[in-house]
Amino acid sequence: MQFANSTFLEYDSYQSSTATLPTDGMPVTSGLTFNVGLVLDRANDPTALLNSDWGSRQQQLQALGDSGTLWSTYGADPTKYAQVLSDLNGVGIPTVDQVDPNNGYVSSAESRTIWVQLDAASFQTLFGTQLLTGTNQSGQTVKYWNGSLSLPDTFLGAGDVKGLLFDTGLFSASVLPDPGDGIAVPLSQGPQSQGNSSTDRARLTPAQMAQAYNFPLAGGEQTGTIGLLEPGIGSALPSTTPADFETLLDVYRQAVDIAGPGTVVTDDPGGIQVWDSTRGGERSLDVGVVAGADPQSPMVLYAGTGGNAMTAWQQAIWDKLDPSLGIANPQVLSSSWSGVAIMPAPGSPFQWADQQLFIDAALSNITSVNATGDGGSGVKIGNGQANTETNESSPYDLLVGGTSLSLTSSATTDGTLTTLMSHAMSGDPRTIWHLVAGGLRTVPSTALPSDWMLETVWNQYDLNGSSIGYFTNLTGAGGVDTSQSTPSYQVDFGLTPTSVDSGASIGRGLPDVSANAGGNAFYLTPQPDMTGTRGSGGTSAAAPLWATLVAQINAVFQNQGLPSLGYMNDLLYMADVIHPASFNDHAGQQHLVLRAGRPHRRRWHAGHADRPRLQRRPRV
Repeated sequence: MQFANSTFLEYDSYQSSTATLPTDGMPVTSGLTFNVGLVLDRANDPTALLNSDWGSRQQQLQALGDSGTLWSTYGADPTKYAQVLSDLNGVGIPTVDQVDPNNGYVSSAESRTIWVQLDAASFQTLFGTQLLTGTNQSGQTVKYWNGSLSLPDTFLGAGDVKGLLFDTGLFSASVLPDPGDGIAVPLSQGPQSQGNSSTDRARLTPAQMAQAYNFPLAGGEQTGTIGLLEPGIGSALPSTTPADFETLLDVYRQAVDIAGPGTVVTDDPGGIQVWDSTRGGERSLDVGVVAGADPQSPMVLYAGTGGNAMTAWQQAIWDKLDPSLGIANPQVLSSSWSGVAIMPAPGSPFQWADQQLFIDAALSNITSVNATGDGGSGVKIGNGQANTETNESSPYDLLVGGTSLSLTSSATTDGTLTTLMSHAMSGDPRTIWHLVAGGLRTVPSTALPSDWMLETVWNQYDLNGSSIGYFTNLTGAGGVDTSQSTPSYQVDFGLTPTSVDSGASIGRGLPDVSANAGGNAFYLTPQPDMTGTRGSGGTSAAAPLWATLVAQINAVFQNQGLPSLGYMNDLLYMADVIHPASFNDHAGQQHLVLRAGRPHRRRWHAGHADRPRLQRRPRV
């Protein structure tokens, strides 16, 4: 059986229309071993359940859970799962469970996944094509394959395998920098966005940031467990670190004035943890935001199996914590990481497998929160297109973008806001009205330096001569994922997310929600090695901040006898219709941004000059 849309360029090169395979390929004969997940189809399609209203979803999930039939209904058919295991044994392909029973991977009929270990020879046996080594258009040495992947004709269960998860970086150099058919856009000199250029940038503790958004709980209340995806690192520290992770986290708590006992931090026991300073920076940022904004939420760090965020997602969704730990399984998961392949093609087994993970989370009544990334509208890929990461843009995933929060002190020292602030301080009604819509709660002329003034899109790019630095992380990613249709909650809201690319295709608009990521305000978080503090930001800070808000709302719901939020994107869009003041409308942008413990209105913005067109229809 051949997998549709499974060529090498469809693995991670969607929209790179000028990319070609190497022409100097030589067979790989030895020297590599890697793991692949074969993902089976579901016994039944959960689309109708997930597309019902939130209350109906919760009732159905509760009934399936109480009867113990949730995963017999929406997992793999056990007979078909057993057949694929038998097929693998028949061609001599070992599962990772056979290689090492304590491997950290999730293989089960419920998860529909069978993880196998491959080398060059067994790759060809399983997929019917050789592994090759060659040089791509950028001069990089890459591993690749020719043609499509297929399962052996002898596989009786071949038709039931729908997805593939590759836990390896061997094939990750496939998106090639090429201008393609992009259109040159003239840019003006100087800052490319308002509200990101203050000479008095604020450094707020996560607790202060949560307070600025009026989170519903003050932080001293017990809230549920938050799972943080930290692929490849978990709580790992340099070997020379003078103390353990918990001790250093307590030191950070004291530095940001968090009183009382600290949260419990637990590592997923199946994860692979290796110290790396870059990953350490992301990990420490996530942990610092959660520990500061929601001090009483226990945390679990999921390291995955090989640095691939998708294996960490799978571990987190299917994790069942040891009851002796005294903490509940996470009902909200936050990730600031992408998978190894960020742009699989629509209809490919790679995209299908990635996005099924977020359906698993929704069926588990887990809220999955994902940072959209900091690479702007092109995701730092020079293909002349407005790109999005198609592996994680599931309609069941809450996608978080970034804003720049300007306190009064920052706004008055930002040259891009001079005219606006002049009108605000003089009491111009039109200006005041727009600022109130964006979260202003104090008369500008009487505002304190630490008072909220306005919120804009996070975009710190500054054109100086011919230098702008688009290949650095200085703005939130966003736009339109044209590889899939527009989710019903965006259609019902009256939106038609439309790409700026020549085809003007519509699709899934992202992000869904946003919060401060940098520009004129940063978060005070631990250093990568957890010693000392530093100012940090990015959508990697906005995502765990949103996760803490979800945990707090879950606690409020639990107090009222209601279930956890779980998958609830539609509720956020409905909230803006029912109670528009729930959301901030900031500086002409429109997507849900936190406001007073509530979101903020949603407009698609691209980080640079390519801006997706948002066509608004009358609200239903």
